[in-house]
Amino acid sequence: MRKFLAVAAMLLSSVAMADNRLSISDIRVVKVDGSQVVQGYARNETSAAFGTTTLIFKVYDGAGNMVGNAVASGMGLGPGESWKFTATSGLDFKTAEVTAVQIN
Repeated sequence: MRKFLAVAAMLLSSVAMADNRLSISDIRVVKVDGSQVVQGYARNETSAAFGTTTLIFKVYDGAGNMVGNAVASGMGLGPGESWKFTATSGLDFKTAEVTAVQIN
């Protein structure tokens, strides 16, 4: 069973939009099975299905230095459907921010 431990407060309190096709909310850094990940929700705001959706995050250490990236990728997000994503990096980090959204 996975244990979740909040590592940082919610990073975004409002909903972020990716060119009006995708809304991203409830982004937070958590620890899952000993590794930090970025979790949140992405919602398809269109009337068409997406092929592949990729979310890219910059991740930062406790001093605010960028230490790398975390990536989540999913396929087949339907119209109006929400996706609970987990972006992984294999790095130790404290905060994260969305830097790119790719929808194909």
